Amino acid sequence: ALREHGDERFLPAHGMGAAAGPKRGMYRHPKEPSDKRPVLGDEYFLQWHERPRLLELFANTDFWKTSLHEALACDPDADGSITVFEPVEEHEHKILAQLAKHLTSERAIEVQQPGKQKGKGLVTVWFHESRAANHWLDALYWCVVAAHRMGVKFVEREAAPVVNTEPLLPEIVGADGRAVRLRTR
Repeated sequence: ALREHGDERFLPAHGMGAAAGPKRGMYRHPKEPSDKRPVLGDEYFLQWHERPRLLELFANTDFWKTSLHEALACDPDADGSITVFEPVEEHEHKILAQLAKHLTSERAIEVQQPGKQKGKGLVTVWFHESRAANHWLDALYWCVVAAHRMGVKFVEREAAPVVNTEPLLPEIVGADGRAVRLRTR
């Protein structure tokens, strides 16, 4: 079923970011669709491989990790926000603390693209500097890519500032020692 051209129920996926460097492959978005690259999305594309006859999804990890973190940082009631469950049981608090560690296992840095004028061509690059696990971060950004592929879009809206009176979760320290606060909904 995976080998039929046009079957997109299951796709092998390949994330590419600037931190990997040119040797491992940096993400480059195609300029226009072709037979080999029939679908171009927002910072992702599908590529057809004759051998082994399958479509593969390539995505810009820097863009999608930034989108995920921006959606998590939104007010929970804002359009485009992503929220996590409210922990009730002790084991749920532990799971949420583990999630926070995964989400903070990498950090974003703005870097100047080579060959661009200073101040222009700044891009956000995500670096995994420690050996801390980041699997849930990667899994969540792939969920955001998949949701976008299925038609879910992040929208921006202007609204009056909202004062949130609900309590925040206790402070959680990420793998890199930075404090992380997650709001529950």
